[in-house]
Amino acid sequence: MKFEAIYESVLIETNSFQVLSHTTDGAIRILSNTGTRYEYTGAVPSIARKLLQFVHQKRWGEGWQLLKSLKLISKGRIKEEQDFDSVFKPMPMEEFIKNLTSQKGWTQNKDGSWDVVGYVNLIGMNLKKLPLRFGKVSGYFSCNHNKLTTLEGAPKEVGGYFSCSGNNLISLQGGPKKVGEGFYCYNNQLTTLEGGPEYVGGIYFASDNQLTTLQGAPKHVGRDWYLHDNPVSEEELLKTLHKEQ
Repeated sequence: MKFEAIYESVLIETNSFQVLSHTTDGAIRILSNTGTRYEYTGAVPSIARKLLQFVHQKRWGEGWQLLKSLKLISKGRIKEEQDFDSVFKPMPMEEFIKNLTSQKGWTQNKDGSWDVVGYVNLIGMNLKKLPLRFGKVSGYFSCNHNKLTTLEGAPKEVGGYFSCSGNNLISLQGGPKKVGEGFYCYNNQLTTLEGGPEYVGGIYFASDNQLTTLQGAPKHVGRDWYLHDNPVSEEELLKTLHKEQ
């Protein structure tokens, strides 16, 4: 069973904002480039795609009308049509990083890495590599739905969950060694778990890869394993899961 069958969702993103449309609850959630969140329930994925199309084509007026019809304007406190441009236009990476690191809870270490009291959201930004180096992150760390080929720069310790799913990873090297909650690396090109975390407090979700061995598996996984849609043998699976027990 594929992950999408368990939790169906459509993630549509640009460098300036993300639109998340769940088929389970029919919601559109937007995280703008200013960090403001907008939400509408009862929508369908086609509406989210239409909004994305308006933004890509810079059809601000039509996007404005669509958001007004969904009552996202009043909830998100966008008062004027010209605000639509300032909220949704693409943001240069340098400016995004500056805004990110100036947030409360971000502290730069002597080695140049960043510790974060809070969460880090780098979902769907077309990244080929992480734009910063991280030390410890107290909340969750999400860098899924990018084009990452490496986890170099990822935090060494994450208090919440860590998600690097939907990338082009062939290795977990550079990723965290301790994850307080779930670890999600599904839908990559991994053939082994080497370089991954040694401790995972929640579930370990590595489905939809090319795993032929579970070498490098964590010493501790607090909850369930999800390893479907991999060519790994049943013998290897049983051997690894037996060790966990």
